[in-house]
Amino acid sequence: MNHFKTYLIIIVVAVVLGILFAKLKPADNELSSVEPYDPVVTELDFTETPTGFPVDIPIEAGAAVVLNNVEEHPTGTKATKVFITSKTPATNFSFYQDWLTANGWTLVSEISEGQVRVLNVEKGDQALSVTISTHASTGQKIVEIAVLTKK
Repeated sequence: MNHFKTYLIIIVVAVVLGILFAKLKPADNELSSVEPYDPVVTELDFTETPTGFPVDIPIEAGAAVVLNNVEEHPTGTKATKVFITSKTPATNFSFYQDWLTANGWTLVSEISEGQVRVLNVEKGDQALSVTISTHASTGQKIVEIAVLTKK
């Protein structure tokens, strides 16, 4: 079961990365100059706030954090927190949508597809994605908040 949870988290992170970095894709004429890279990933203690992660973003009290890291990319720094929530996806989606827009974040897009809901917002040099999902087998509700700070 732990491996399954790990695989689910990896899939969710990959989806969020695709969404966040799609906006930073270089123009077609710049593609030939893009060098392949491996991001530098720093795993953090679950109680820490990742560098670049806005300290005022609320994380559900008592929620079990299952991923907390920072990735250094050529285009910026991605800070991620993933936690298991006791709230429904609809409740979390409404909460984060309301909180983010009330705190100066501009809504870029929202996705609701099956058991997954995604909010993409921007503020200054940061792009933030909140992905809320329900695990099909276990029924665990997961919230992933990823923040990309552009260089």
